[in-house]
Amino acid sequence: MSSLTSSTFSTESPFSHKHHNTKHYLSKFRKIGSQSPPNLQIKLIEPILYFQGNPEESLGCFMRGELIMNLTKPTKIKRIEMNFFGRMKTYWPQCKIYYGSHTNRNELCEEREIIKHNWIFLSSPTASSSLHTSHSLNSPPEYHLLSAGVYTYPFELFLPGTLPETIQAQLGNVVYKLHATVIKPGFSTNLRTSQHVTIVRTLSEETNSQGIAISRDWLNLINYEITIPNKAYSIGDSIDIDLKTSPQVKRVRVLGLRIELNEQSIYRSRGQKNIESKILSTYRINELDSDGDNERDNDLILDDIFYHKNFIFPLPKCSNCVHISCKWPSITISHSLKFHINVKIPVNSKKTGNFINKFKKEVIEIDVPITLLSCSCVENLPQYDESWINLDQGYSRDLPPSYETSIADKRRTINLSNLNHFSESIVNTTINNNRRHTLH
Repeated sequence: MSSLTSSTFSTESPFSHKHHNTKHYLSKFRKIGSQSPPNLQIKLIEPILYFQGNPEESLGCFMRGELIMNLTKPTKIKRIEMNFFGRMKTYWPQCKIYYGSHTNRNELCEEREIIKHNWIFLSSPTASSSLHTSHSLNSPPEYHLLSAGVYTYPFELFLPGTLPETIQAQLGNVVYKLHATVIKPGFSTNLRTSQHVTIVRTLSEETNSQGIAISRDWLNLINYEITIPNKAYSIGDSIDIDLKTSPQVKRVRVLGLRIELNEQSIYRSRGQKNIESKILSTYRINELDSDGDNERDNDLILDDIFYHKNFIFPLPKCSNCVHISCKWPSITISHSLKFHINVKIPVNSKKTGNFINKFKKEVIEIDVPITLLSCSCVENLPQYDESWINLDQGYSRDLPPSYETSIADKRRTINLSNLNHFSESIVNTTINNNRRHTLH
């Protein structure tokens, strides 16, 4: 089971604020809508952040974006800061309907901070001169006077892969949020804005491509094989299932098949544990009439023959009823496909030990664990074969480039290498800055 470590960072942003031409940026804001532009907003470069692999193998990712402040007139500003936090919360079922005091309600809930970071984009002028005890007439003002315009403050933060993904479950959740504040002097109203950050976890391609294969023999009467190409599927996707059955004795019949998608949720709050189980969806194939004697047109029925069928199991769409699979100390949600194979088998005589002309019905039950991912994980990447076909079709057998073209390409390559070096220097500066503030 993965363990959580709470981490707190506080850094002054290495990026100085940028003042752009007011008319140019206001025209951009007007294109967004007919209403006036917001005074303060957070824009993420990647709206959804992805962790690939389980917490032990995930490399994490960077969260990047900009804090944008729009001033329509000269404004006095004392401080501009932004906080990022992540919290995991679990609660007892009675907590949602409890109307007692706040103290008693907290006894039924547990909230834990798992990460926190602070950016200071613009500090108060008096912060640098706080060592001076005496105040003179020439002392600096307690605010910055910023002219009208649009100010952007870039930010970035590395998020380790050991963090839990965003979870919204019945009795627990994991939430990440950015909250920015522009503090004004005196009794002026401060500017505030917030932005939720969504973190989605996926399985590594190597792990997911291994698939699921089950082959068993049931009471020496029937051998069955179940094959599923992947271990994880996005909510709203469909599962391709391959089923094979072969009888080991004569007069064995498969009467029908039912598949259930089960979800089990385990919540832990203040030493207490609550377990909830439910069936999300059911899929049936070739059921019998209610009397059980007259059989329909049933291609699942076999009599001493090998049977093979491939079918699609549709998963529920994205909703509050189905949750992603996760495994954390406070919240654990698991899913499984439960196969119910209804069979009719001959009865074995107690005296002779041979099968007699009597039958009884039995149910073969198989649990197949699967992983449900966020519906944001739907990928439509081309296969390698398709990529090579496209490359082959676009292949050109032209003459080598001229000298002038080669020189131009070389210059372009040099510029790209300089750009990559510049990007790496920004990332390294930010990482070193985070380390320095963490050690203090």
